[in-house]
Amino acid sequence: MKLEAIIRLFTFGLILPLSWAAAQTAPPAPNTPTPMAASAATAIPPMIPYSGTALDGGGHPLTGNEMVTFQIFKDEQGGEPMFAETQTVTADPSGQYKVQLGASLSNGIPIDLFASGEARWLEVQIAGQRPQPRVLLVSVPYAMKAADAAALGGLPASAYALAGSKAAENMAKPAITPDGVTTVTTTGGVSGHVAEFSAASAIVDSPLFVLGADVGIGTTTPTSTLDVNGSVLISGALTASGGETVNGMLELGPTGTATAARGFNSQLLKLSSSAYNSSSKASVDPRFEWQAVAHGNNTPSPSATLDLLSSTSSASATNTGFSFNANGTINFVPGQTFPGTGNVTSVGLSAPTSDFSVSGSPVTGAGTLGLNWKVAPTSADNAKAIVKRDSSGSFTAGAIIANMGLEGIASASTGIGVAGIHNGGGTAVSGVSLQAGGVGLYGDGSSYGVDSESGGYGVYAAGGYIGVFGSSTNTSSANADGVHGVTASALASGVAGVNNAGGVGVYGTGGTGVFGTGSNYGMVTDSNVQQARTAGGWVKAMVEVNPFTSPARIDACFNSTLAGAAAITPPCGIDLEAIQSGIFTLEFNFEVDDRFYSTQLIDAFGTSLQLLKDGPSTLETATWDTSGNLKVAEYQLIVY
Repeated sequence: MKLEAIIRLFTFGLILPLSWAAAQTAPPAPNTPTPMAASAATAIPPMIPYSGTALDGGGHPLTGNEMVTFQIFKDEQGGEPMFAETQTVTADPSGQYKVQLGASLSNGIPIDLFASGEARWLEVQIAGQRPQPRVLLVSVPYAMKAADAAALGGLPASAYALAGSKAAENMAKPAITPDGVTTVTTTGGVSGHVAEFSAASAIVDSPLFVLGADVGIGTTTPTSTLDVNGSVLISGALTASGGETVNGMLELGPTGTATAARGFNSQLLKLSSSAYNSSSKASVDPRFEWQAVAHGNNTPSPSATLDLLSSTSSASATNTGFSFNANGTINFVPGQTFPGTGNVTSVGLSAPTSDFSVSGSPVTGAGTLGLNWKVAPTSADNAKAIVKRDSSGSFTAGAIIANMGLEGIASASTGIGVAGIHNGGGTAVSGVSLQAGGVGLYGDGSSYGVDSESGGYGVYAAGGYIGVFGSSTNTSSANADGVHGVTASALASGVAGVNNAGGVGVYGTGGTGVFGTGSNYGMVTDSNVQQARTAGGWVKAMVEVNPFTSPARIDACFNSTLAGAAAITPPCGIDLEAIQSGIFTLEFNFEVDDRFYSTQLIDAFGTSLQLLKDGPSTLETATWDTSGNLKVAEYQLIVY
């Protein structure tokens, strides 16, 4: 429940007991007996006025009629309810509603619920939503208790005095003095604003605005948990140039908790400026952003750098390349220059001792640094040699393992990007992808993506996601096939797809999913064929009804929504019911009321068949003779 609802509940709680108390301040005329009916003036209806706001889980107003459950508890958290009631409330366009708690019960709210004088908490739950936070009941319920206290067991004190006594006469003239509480008033407010006391007894809208889970100060359209439009002052010892102060540490935490799979950077510290662009005739906001960037995740020594990002437009800021290491050293932007003059007093050189020998390091004044190869670089496959390219850019090596993959690019028309040759008859090039979405073997070329000639497999690829993927970027050539398979054997297939798990062997999608052409058949299948119900060009169901058996049965059928033997084995998932002689209903168990139909009578001369729609998935048939009488006849029905 929003604070607005709490204030309304509190306002009702102040006004109602004051109105009741004011009615008791006028004493009767002297020596005038008080009628018994006058005790009714001290009775308070056992109901509590309540005003609230109905919101959904996203903080949006619910309008119209809503079922709301109201429960009263002894404590703010936990415990069993002392009172429960469900009412239907009507919310206005802003979600606000008003009810009388206890109105749905014949005896209202029990007065003894507040007999102890202890605090009571109200919990509100809108049907289908989480319970709203409990709020403290004030004034009104305890005014009900006060009414009970003005009597003894519900009777006036005079009922316990001796008849004819002076005490009885005096007790018949009670004088009740109001407690002097001032009524709080408000001229009305805007939904969403938190209320503010502008005077001792007046409430107005404050600058604090609540929109769903966001709070705005100085704005009615907050876009963050806390959105402040204006300067901010936080009392403390650290003062910034703009007057802001921070008492203690200001921390921007990481965007998540690291796992072995990934690390997380810090939140951004953004510093924006504003400048006018003479070309676009508009102001822009050049800005800098600082961010701690995680490095070495899932290693024995993870670390981070403090990176500087920037942007001179509304586009996202990008890394400048300038950063600080964890030890305080600086990484400068490539091409960084430094003004002024100076002298370099020492230059040192180091290198892996397994590959190089270094001499003359460091040079502190004058000298020569020496770097010598232990094994000279070569393009040949020599042990311990540093690999270099020959004059054509090639080199020779044994097995090459590339953790980031292997890419081959040939610039010459006769060149080959990646060539695999296995003289022992094994696999020349093998591509394996162990992650979903990976590619076992990928080739991209203006003529052929992958070209292979072999006495065994032309191309064989095994991947965790796609075995073979072919893509052509040519948009005009009739020969620009994604995958093109050719065979010279009359017994083999140009392209064959096999799924050993029983899934799809060959899958096609596009303007034409799968296209087949041939001198004998364009497409041949030796199993059932199925098509989506909403697609065209295919029979959806066929049925042959035999009414001469007891009971009537389906002799033959086909159901395109089923697979395997179930699609052609009577009754093929179709339910047949005889309404009376000559009238049947067929329940197809999928929608058929928007299809085309074809019917045919079997050996039924002088008989006609009538077809009616009897529901989204049900058709009704009736057969008649020439005299208009129902006549049993065998027939066939096709749904397209």
